[in-house]
Amino acid sequence: MPVATLPSGLEIEFREWELDDMWRWAKRAEDGGSEDDVLAEATVPTLVKVVDPGPYGFLKEGATAIDPQRLLKVDVRWWLYRARAASHPDDPARKLTGEDYVFDWECQRDKKHAVEPRKVRLCDLRVKPLPASSLEHLKSGKSLTAKLPSGDVVSFVLPTVGIDKPMRRLMAERTKALRQKQKGARPVQPTLPEAVACQIERISSLGENQSFERKAEYIGKLKLREWEVLKKALQEASPAVKQTVDCPCDECGHVSEVSLPLTPGFFGPSSTEEAMADEPKGEPKATETPVSTSTP
Repeated sequence: MPVATLPSGLEIEFREWELDDMWRWAKRAEDGGSEDDVLAEATVPTLVKVVDPGPYGFLKEGATAIDPQRLLKVDVRWWLYRARAASHPDDPARKLTGEDYVFDWECQRDKKHAVEPRKVRLCDLRVKPLPASSLEHLKSGKSLTAKLPSGDVVSFVLPTVGIDKPMRRLMAERTKALRQKQKGARPVQPTLPEAVACQIERISSLGENQSFERKAEYIGKLKLREWEVLKKALQEASPAVKQTVDCPCDECGHVSEVSLPLTPGFFGPSSTEEAMADEPKGEPKATETPVSTSTP
């Protein structure tokens, strides 16, 4: 059984994926489920045992079950990458190993350019380790803090898989209300202050009024210099896996920074992608184009 050490120091033994796993998780991704839910569903069932719980105080060595909602997002994502790399067969004909992930990419400057395949080696993605203060936060449960230029103290936690579930429920309620007025309206997306508010436990100046809405409103009204201090504190405390790839267009040379997509093709190797496709033979498949941020 493969063993992986996750960015927090949690060490696990896991099993490789089975065909039924890949079909189920590819369908989940295709249906547009929340990425966090797909991550948890595609990793936790593969756990064999916890070799070393690392900084997670609620875990025990030798445990065979984990509540994914309490794990750091970065741990679950890195677990998914390692399980995928260990599970996929090599493809000598295409000169691919199990660690290679190939996805279709479309030029963000000119959509008329040909769709190009891009390859990423999952083992080459850089991992930013947790600083000592974040490890202590995981062990003790004590909040991390940032002091803003105004003197306000903001207490926050690291992003876990379940941290934004309340916000997703709120967005679902807003979407439902909007669609009652406007049929077919797109799902309501959270604002940046709302997304950040999920991580905030307490803001000293708010006193007893620490509702999600009040914290989001507070963040939205921060002066830019105060926001920079809070943003820096959140970024420095959190571990990360670099999940963006520079994709130059072969036709015009324009470079886009692309977020690594979690699509059905991530789960199913090339030999099963055709079997999973629901289109008649001879028709082109829909292109899976990841989110891109164009750069000059």
